[in-house]
Amino acid sequence: MAQELKIGKECCIANAGAISSLLLDALRTNRELLVDLNDIERIDTAGLQILMAAGKEAELLGAKLQYSVSGQIIDLMEELGVTTL
Repeated sequence: MAQELKIGKECCIANAGAISSLLLDALRTNRELLVDLNDIERIDTAGLQILMAAGKEAELLGAKLQYSVSGQIIDLMEELGVTTL
């Protein structure tokens, strides 16, 4: 069963370091991780980059990473031409 991790209301440049550390630490201690992004009220391209980087790190670690995403994140991804995290 996947460990669930809630990110909170903001995923942006202001808290990029903290979120990145949180995700990487969780990936190193859990082989399956579900990141809940449904409460996100504010996300920018830096936040999206963190999520994408976590996906690459999960691949390197052989971990399974899944996201539960809100409409705002999907809208931003479409706007930027990003198809997967």
